[in-house]
Amino acid sequence: LAGPLIAAIGPATARRLRAVGLEPALVPERFVAEEVLAGMLARGVAGRRVLLARAERARDVLPEGLRAAGANVDVVVAYRTVPGRPDPDALARVRSGEVDVVTLTSSSTARNLVALLGDDLAAIARARVVCIGPVTADTAREIGLRVDAVAGDYSIPGVVDAIIDLVRTREHAQRSRP
Repeated sequence: LAGPLIAAIGPATARRLRAVGLEPALVPERFVAEEVLAGMLARGVAGRRVLLARAERARDVLPEGLRAAGANVDVVVAYRTVPGRPDPDALARVRSGEVDVVTLTSSSTARNLVALLGDDLAAIARARVVCIGPVTADTAREIGLRVDAVAGDYSIPGVVDAIIDLVRTREHAQRSRP
């Protein structure tokens, strides 16, 4: 793989690539397919071959955009997201409304949570919902979830920062009440 240029959607993927001796040529500032596409288009893709390893249920923004720009794109399913089996006690706590914050790190996470709850969104109605990025937030809203915050940095540390900001905002509002 010494000749190809490698793009990584975010810093965590870039770190994993570097750990195996591969240096990504492109890591966008915003970790979404649109930014990877823009970066690749800026480098020129017409007539180039692109291997796109991605999730089974990914949006088609990247392959369609690359093809429209004249690239020959091969899409390979690198992984599938499958619902896990949550701890029964944890799921019972969610269903009883004991959860303060729900974090959604992908569109499939949002869909799988709703499926686990059997579409009973009342169970998490009082919880704050924090999404890793705008794509996940759009999916969450489409399936009926209220989104309270979207991470500014589309990463797990960004989600943590968004939760901290929510807590600080709530604490400030509580102190400001007469």
